[in-house]
Amino acid sequence: MQKQDWKNKVNEILQVCQDEFKKTTEIGKKMISASKTNSCLHETYEEIGSLVVQALKDGDLKWDNPRVKELIETINQCEEDLELIEGEVNKI
Repeated sequence: MQKQDWKNKVNEILQVCQDEFKKTTEIGKKMISASKTNSCLHETYEEIGSLVVQALKDGDLKWDNPRVKELIETINQCEEDLELIEGEVNKI
């Protein structure tokens, strides 16, 4: 009878492990899906931000907000810095 109890206990442990593995696999799948969705969201925000910045620069969009002005100044400065760095790299 002890041999049968031992087999039952091992089967029970294996079943618990299998169930946990299935749960972990499902969680992993959901995390991958969430990561893809988050990347899509980030890319979309980035694209709409670029469109807004261009519209502000072109005068097609007026947005009287001090924070927006600060951000546009930062973007302009970063673009200038990148152009300088690119020029320095090309000289090397």
